[in-house]
Amino acid sequence: MVIYGEYLFLENFITGYLILKLTSKICGLQALKRRLLFGCSLCGIYSFILFIDGMPILFSIALKLIFSIILMLIVFGKKEKAQFRKLVLVFYLVSFAMGGITIGMMYFIGISGVTNNSSLYIEQMSYLNILLGCAIAYLLIHIFADFIRGRCIDQSGVIAQVEITLDAKKVLLRGMVDTGNFLSDPCTGKPVFLIELDAFLPLVTMEIADIFRTEKDSLALYSKLKNERFVQRLRLIPYECVSDGNGFLIGVKPDKLIICRDGMNPESEDVILGIYYGSFGRSWSEERYSVLLHPMVMERGIACHV
Repeated sequence: MVIYGEYLFLENFITGYLILKLTSKICGLQALKRRLLFGCSLCGIYSFILFIDGMPILFSIALKLIFSIILMLIVFGKKEKAQFRKLVLVFYLVSFAMGGITIGMMYFIGISGVTNNSSLYIEQMSYLNILLGCAIAYLLIHIFADFIRGRCIDQSGVIAQVEITLDAKKVLLRGMVDTGNFLSDPCTGKPVFLIELDAFLPLVTMEIADIFRTEKDSLALYSKLKNERFVQRLRLIPYECVSDGNGFLIGVKPDKLIICRDGMNPESEDVILGIYYGSFGRSWSEERYSVLLHPMVMERGIACHV
C-alpha cells in the first residue's frame, strides 16, 4: 500500500480539529485559535507513528495516552484535576465515536485499510469520503451534545454564589444569569460577567479604586492605569446597546472565579469581569445580586454535569 505523507498529515489535521472542537463543546471550554491550530498540527505529525514497525502494544498505548495529555494541556491549558480528567476522557470518547463511524463507512463502502501501533489508515479514501465521514460524525455528536445540554439548562437554576479572587483578595457575591448577556473578549473569546463597581472595588487597592470611582470613561481609565502593574489585567470590551449605542466596557481578568449553585459542585470559570457603573435590580426572589452571569454558565458542556 502506498501512503502519501502530506495526505496523512492533512487528514489527521482535519480529524484532530473536529475532535478537539467537539471536545471543547462537550466540556464547555474555550480554546484559543492558535492553540487549537497548533494542537491540530500535532495530531497530523503524530499520525506518522503509523510508519514505526515493531513497537510493543503497551508502549504504543502509553505513548498515545501521554500524547493525549500533552495535547489537552497545549490546547486548553492547565485545569483543575477533576476537570482535566473529564477533558481527556471526553477526548477519547469523541475519538472512539468518530472512529466507529469511520469503520462503519469502511464496512458499508468496502474500503480496505491498515492498522499499526494503535493507528488506522484507510486506503483509497477520497477527500470527499473523508469529509463526509467527519461531517456525519461531527453533526451527530453535535446534535447529541445540544440535546443533552438543553436538558441540563432546564434543570439549572438562575441564581448562584460567585467567589472572586484577585491579588489575594476575595469576595463572595450573589449572581444571576442574564440570558441577554452575550459579551465576550474579542481577543480570547472568554465570556464577560458584568459586576457592579461597588462590588468590585474591595478586590483592588485604594489608589486603583479611586481611579475607578473618578473616571467612568473606559478609554481614559485604561490610559490612567497604563503605567500600573494592574493594567495587565485590563481588557477593552466592545459593546452595542439600544439606549447607549456603541462603546467600550472596561474588563478585568481575575485570578480565579468559582460559581457555586445548589445541588452542583463548585465550578471554576475562566472569564472577564466587565465593570458596570450602576446598580442591578432585584431577582425574582427579591434578593440583591451584584453580578450578571453569562448564559454560558447554564449552557455548559454536558460533561460539566457528570
